[in-house]
Amino acid sequence: YEISACLVGSEMCIRDSLSAAEFGAWMKKLRTAQDPAVDPESADVKSWIDQAYGAADADKSGSVTKEELVAFLSRGG
Repeated sequence: YEISACLVGSEMCIRDSLSAAEFGAWMKKLRTAQDPAVDPESADVKSWIDQAYGAADADKSGSVTKEELVAFLSRGG
């Protein structure tokens, strides 16, 4: 999770939580860093992001806190 830790530190240091849109943008960066050939606007990636957001927003508050994001990434997404 070297890339993830870097992105967590750089994206989350400014805010306490991420909205669905912010989380989606962050996950697109993560996905394209992992696989530069992927189309971040594809239906598959959008579905992947929606599923990831549902899993990451553990308390279903409508935002993902830094703690929720770290827990999500720690269990392998």
